[in-house]
Amino acid sequence: MAKIEVTAFVSDWKFKTDEPNPDWGMKINESHSKKNGDAWEIVGHTRFTVKAAYGVDIDFKAFKSGDRVKVTGTQVTEERGEYKNLVIKADSVEVLAPSTRSQSARQSVPTISDAPF
Repeated sequence: MAKIEVTAFVSDWKFKTDEPNPDWGMKINESHSKKNGDAWEIVGHTRFTVKAAYGVDIDFKAFKSGDRVKVTGTQVTEERGEYKNLVIKADSVEVLAPSTRSQSARQSVPTISDAPF
C-alpha cells in the first residue's frame, strides 16, 4: 500500500452511460500528456477505482462523469481471478472543476486543451 494523491477525471461508471456511481465507489481516469511541438497530447491513461477508506464517509453519487477531482488516500491492488484492479482507498475527494460536458457530447475521456496537470 502506498499513499497517493491523484488529480483525474471522473469516468462513466459503465462505459458511455448515464448510470450514477454506486454508494461504495467511482472510477477515475488520470491522463498522461507530453509536449508535441507547441501542443500537448495525451499519450496514455491510468484508471483507478475509488472507494472510501475505512471509517470515511464519501457520497460518491455526488460526483459526475467529467468532473475533475483530487483524490487523496492509499493505493492498493485488488485481484479478481486473472484481473488486477488499481484501487484508491480515499481519505478525501475534492471537486476541482465540475463537468462542463452536455449530455449530447458525452465522451469516455475528457481531453486537455493546452496544458498538462
